Amino acid sequence: MGHRRSKLASAAIALVAVLGAGCYSYGGKGSDPVDDGLYFPVGAALTTTGNFLVIANSDFDLAYNAGTIQAIDLASQDPKRGVAAATRACEQQLETPECLAPPESAPWNQCQTQLGTLGCLGISSSPYVRASVRIGAFSSDLKAVALYDDVADGKQQVPNASRVVVPVRGDATVTYVDAIDDVVDAAGNAHVTFDCYAGAGPDELGHACDPNHRVGQVPTADARQLTLEGEPFAIAVPSFFQCGRLDSDGRCPLEPARSRGIAAVVHQDTGDVSVFHDVQQRNAPPVLAFTLTGLALSATAIAPLDVAAGVSEADPVVQFVPRFIVTNNSQASLFLVSYLGDDGNPDRSVLAVSSLIPVPTQTTGTDMRGAVVDPPGPGETRATRVFLTSRSPASIVLGEVDTPTGILHFYDSVPLPTGPSRIVRSSVVDASGIAHTRIYVIAYDTAYVMAFDPDARRLGNSIRTDRGPYSMAIDDQRHLGYLANFIDGTIEVIELDVKAHPALYEQVVFKVGIPQGPRS
Repeated sequence: MGHRRSKLASAAIALVAVLGAGCYSYGGKGSDPVDDGLYFPVGAALTTTGNFLVIANSDFDLAYNAGTIQAIDLASQDPKRGVAAATRACEQQLETPECLAPPESAPWNQCQTQLGTLGCLGISSSPYVRASVRIGAFSSDLKAVALYDDVADGKQQVPNASRVVVPVRGDATVTYVDAIDDVVDAAGNAHVTFDCYAGAGPDELGHACDPNHRVGQVPTADARQLTLEGEPFAIAVPSFFQCGRLDSDGRCPLEPARSRGIAAVVHQDTGDVSVFHDVQQRNAPPVLAFTLTGLALSATAIAPLDVAAGVSEADPVVQFVPRFIVTNNSQASLFLVSYLGDDGNPDRSVLAVSSLIPVPTQTTGTDMRGAVVDPPGPGETRATRVFLTSRSPASIVLGEVDTPTGILHFYDSVPLPTGPSRIVRSSVVDASGIAHTRIYVIAYDTAYVMAFDPDARRLGNSIRTDRGPYSMAIDDQRHLGYLANFIDGTIEVIELDVKAHPALYEQVVFKVGIPQGPRS
């Protein structure tokens, strides 16, 4: 994967560096990146079709002149092209008597040899990367969301299309790429186009996204003539596009559809929050609308709080105000920030602080790192739950939204091993075939993923990982998790279906990328 000039000596140093990287202009003096190689991955998400895993590589040590966004093939049926097919092939081997034998026994050693031959223990990412584009250095997060032809008029979702949005700290932008999935062909192979430069075609590598796809540094591009602040760190996009009955102008009455999709970005140093509109409008760029200042310093995460609860297409026109959770590591409280769309004029939209929510479980520290929202599923009558990760003390913090009032409060915590950072939510099918929420806590420093059952309020399996686990995408269709490891530059595939694969449940069953040795 080319010459590497990292000065990272340990996972702890890496974490400090990730949280403190400075400015870096787009296009540095290093060599061209390896377009089909993983390099300090920081973001992972599935396209709306589920055919591809999209990865942001940060070029953290500036060995190259750009970072990259890659599409990793999940859908192709050939195990030499498709990660899901390769995973299933490895699972067949893992479920043999040899692989289930006691560790270090002769049969188990034979199993390890066979796994190595199949590439299950680590294989080059090159055969699985279908498309790649170059972006600025120091990307820090990634989301992939649906596209619409005209969101505000209630039009239908564009088939086989996703918009990928990435905060990039090096050039202080949100870079966006439209990923267009081709239907899987007759040979069972998937193809994708990354549309962020002129003439983009399927399965291309090595092109740089054009300046029009780096949003936030041209004041004339928005009505308020704003530029994006430095250190854009985490991004949140509410997936709420039910319109109810169209208003008298034939437009959606509800936000964020009325503003054609919104995204909120938190700035790490200042804690400020910026908002974009037109995020899910096809053939239009996101537009920077407003930056809210005066929040707590050292912001760490942002997440949409309200997830389509209680509103359906048949409902009459009702008001809906999207809210975001903003966490930080400088105080034992978080902010609720509301998006106010100004009656359908997104150019005049603003963010406002709804409330400051105390976290009473934080009796000895303030270092909160991640947030995830767990809305009730179909047929469930429970409240929306909220989970936070805390490093001081190391714990998962439990909260819920009171249904009648919409007020969020936190009431308990569960101790965790050292170093929790990000947190993700999954719907796991149990042995009887019933889906339940499962929470996964990622610990960067100590290289594990911890499972948590929120119904039983009990910790589950601890999954050992490669160094620097940073971001995890959940594949509910295939019941797999894809874990991006920052330091080792790998994607580990975790089995999440206890009914189909009880012996492999919550274990790493396949690995894309060859783990790197110590870098100095």
